Amino acid sequence: MKKFISVLAAVMCVCVSCGDKNNSGNDSESDLQKETPAIEIITEVPEEISDRDRGYNEIISSYRKCMEESKLGNMMQLAYPDKYFEVFSFMAEISGMTVGEVMGAVSSSNANTIVITDIISDEPMEDYEALMDMLVDIYGEYQAISDYIEEQGGTEKVDKEKFNEFIDNAEYDSENITLYFSPQDVHLLKCNMESTVESLNGEGEPEITAYEQEFIVYYIDGEGWKMDIYSNVSE
Repeated sequence: MKKFISVLAAVMCVCVSCGDKNNSGNDSESDLQKETPAIEIITEVPEEISDRDRGYNEIISSYRKCMEESKLGNMMQLAYPDKYFEVFSFMAEISGMTVGEVMGAVSSSNANTIVITDIISDEPMEDYEALMDMLVDIYGEYQAISDYIEEQGGTEKVDKEKFNEFIDNAEYDSENITLYFSPQDVHLLKCNMESTVESLNGEGEPEITAYEQEFIVYYIDGEGWKMDIYSNVSE
């Protein structure tokens, strides 16, 4: 599952462009601002998700609910390790947007809904190497950006112009990336999914597609349970 770094960069460019136009005398809102819905972000993760001893049923329930209600920002916070969510939030902030606005800008349509209809299987994940390969593939860029921010002394000391240059030119070698966390109690879920797409004009029957999808649920010490789509990068 792509984590929107490239999409965020594109949205940031659009925002900068709109900002320049507004500064040149255009006082009207940009099309992006008009079309971007407000998406709430979880500010405090519920205790049931943070507490390892309570198990992972609450994260599954919360993730499914956010998916069904198209709360993309909330899904993102439930999926992202905290440090990488903070990186994304900072990138959105320097673009003049909130995480909710970015996620609204990249969402395809409010009429499209995806639901987990049922969980087919729930098994402990034993292929730790495949798991780590996937997590590095997803979060390697975030770790590199996080390292850069820490080298600068924190977000409050980051020079925005130099930061943008770093993002534009940043490269990382997945072989040498070490994520800051080690996933614990990892489970692989196989789920039946249903995607519904309403017709654009509101007429006719919606298009419904059924398929299977795998998810991972795992615990990060000090942060809580996380849930995300699983994609084996070796396939």
